[in-house]
Amino acid sequence: MGKVFTTATSEIPKSRFLRKLECLWPDNSQTEGRIREVGLNLQEYIAGTCPTNPAQEFTVEILRMANTPVVRFYARDTLSDGYRGKLRLYDIEARDSMSGSTQDWQVVPDRENIPGNDAYVNYTNSVDIPRRFFRIRAMLQ
Repeated sequence: MGKVFTTATSEIPKSRFLRKLECLWPDNSQTEGRIREVGLNLQEYIAGTCPTNPAQEFTVEILRMANTPVVRFYARDTLSDGYRGKLRLYDIEARDSMSGSTQDWQVVPDRENIPGNDAYVNYTNSVDIPRRFFRIRAMLQ
C-alpha cells in the first residue's frame, strides 16, 4: 500500500496526501523534498487547506450579529480528491483564561463532531459567560 501518515485518529495513505497537494504543483511534479521545502504538514491536509492559496486559509472570526458576539468558521467538506471515504469533523473548544495548561481547553457542549459541509458554522457564546477564549479543532475520520 505504500507509506502511511499516522495521527492519533487516522491513517492516511501517502498517495492520497500527495493528490491533495496538486494545489501546489498542478504539473504533478510534487515530491517529498518539495513538501518539506514549503513546510507542509499533516495539519494542512486535515484542515483541507492549501498553504499557497490565501482563499483556502483556515480562519476563525468573532463577529457581532444582532448585537451578540458570534464565533464563526468555514467547515470544509471532504469531497475533493484525496479524501475518499473520510469525513472532516470540527470541535469548538473554549476556556476562560489563557493562563494555565494547554490541557485546560474543553469542548463546548453540543459543539463537537460538527460535519464539514462547505458552509459557515456560527456559535453564540452563552450570555452568562461574558468572556471566553475559543479555538476550533479539525479532525478526519
